[in-house]
Amino acid sequence: MKKVLLLFVLLFILSACNGNGSTDYSDYDKELSEKAGYDVHIIEPNDLTLTAANITTDDEVGLHFSQVDGELQSGSVEDERGDDVEYVYGPYVGDSKYRVIIQPKPNEFQLEEYKSDEMDIHEINGHDVAYEINDMPPEGFFGIISLEELVIHVNIQGDADEIEDEAFDYIEKLIDAYGN
Repeated sequence: MKKVLLLFVLLFILSACNGNGSTDYSDYDKELSEKAGYDVHIIEPNDLTLTAANITTDDEVGLHFSQVDGELQSGSVEDERGDDVEYVYGPYVGDSKYRVIIQPKPNEFQLEEYKSDEMDIHEINGHDVAYEINDMPPEGFFGIISLEELVIHVNIQGDADEIEDEAFDYIEKLIDAYGN
């Protein structure tokens, strides 16, 4: 009997350790996709948790990730432009370490014309990514991914000397997920 109990405990521990620890956001993916009119995929960065998922009146989806699980904010929220923001998840109190903004690609969009002069171009899986690393506070990475039908903006806070590889790894995951 003790061996069976021990085996059960070991299997339980192994099953808890197996997997990548990511949360299932498929219900939120579906809701955001229906509201935005394009497929939305919530891709968690390593060791971070989704703290907000929203959509604006112009079908722009915002995803915010943080290491902090704060309290749920209350009241209505407006973005910087004054547009109404509908939250399908969160927002939770706390600073976002990763912010991802997804929007339909405007007609005649050209990344070279859209990016700032300080940005470099890097190709990941056949897609151009304009990016810059800011070494002045707040330090971090800002990137723009040009896909066939979408434009994705990625803003990552972190040490400018260490963030580039982490950012490109995450952007590769985004490109793989959106696959267009």
